[in-house]
Amino acid sequence: MVCGICSKSGHNRRTCPSKLATQNGSPEPNNPVMKKVIGSSSHSPSVRNYSTAPEAVRDIKQKITFSNDIQNDYLDFKELLSKLKTSRQAKEYASSSNEVETTEKNRKKVENKEKTPSESFVKPKPKPKKLGINWLNPEALQRLEKGPTKEDGPGHIYMYKIKNPTPEEINCYKIGLSKNLPDKRIHAQEVANKKIYEAVITWETPYRYLTETTIHRQLKSQRTPRSYGDGKTEWFTGDRDTFIDIINRVIREVNGQKSVWLD
Repeated sequence: MVCGICSKSGHNRRTCPSKLATQNGSPEPNNPVMKKVIGSSSHSPSVRNYSTAPEAVRDIKQKITFSNDIQNDYLDFKELLSKLKTSRQAKEYASSSNEVETTEKNRKKVENKEKTPSESFVKPKPKPKKLGINWLNPEALQRLEKGPTKEDGPGHIYMYKIKNPTPEEINCYKIGLSKNLPDKRIHAQEVANKKIYEAVITWETPYRYLTETTIHRQLKSQRTPRSYGDGKTEWFTGDRDTFIDIINRVIREVNGQKSVWLD
């Protein structure tokens, strides 16, 4: 039996040592076929044409081509897997975002349905109206322009003095507010301060807190706080008639703006 690869006897093409050595990656250098292949010209048809090359050379080329194809396929697979993973994450993120947005919209719809018309509508707070009053100082004018608060309401402004005052207490007047009749308030302070007071004059006002604060700011330079007792920061020293005139004018300004604040 003669081998069709190396033309030697004793084996066939399947068991040819030259073929086995080539398959194992270490071709025999003295193999006449390999010498012929290696030593042949680059223009040789057996090298240039794959179909006419010896079987050993074809096997080598097949292995190289197969290895490159596997590597390229593996890289393509990794790239595709990465794209699929990124795409899936993007879809999951978009889905979760849509769910959160939908849940938030549904929650707001339910809250709006549960609210009454008066609760769902919030009237914008008007800006303070600039008043053309030039006799008030800036602090008093600023307070008057802001208008009354929600807690404000009708009441009284009173002014009283100490009965039988000491020389230091002459021309000292207490100016405060009371929701009810001032007589009760004055009596309560007499008991608390262990003093006897005498009412000078009282006024009614639609907004007691606003009126009192505006008066106190207008008279801030004449404030003479007491060192003890209830209402000790509401004492002022000055001319009685001047105080009465200022209080009358402040109450007149408050009454003049009442219709505006009620709108």
